[in-house]
Amino acid sequence: MVATGNITNAALLASFAANLDAIVAALDEVAFVAIGPEALVLHRPREDGPDRSS
Repeated sequence: MVATGNITNAALLASFAANLDAIVAALDEVAFVAIGPEALVLHRPREDGPDRSS
């Protein structure tokens, strides 16, 4: 999920480039990553959620 607000395409691409390694590493550990203007927010799956292993 990307929630950067109203920024230019160049700023958006720069944010992805600056954080790409952290985003890729985080996706090995969590369900999804929210990319904000000043932080990455990591979202783990709910413990009581449906089994999505198959």
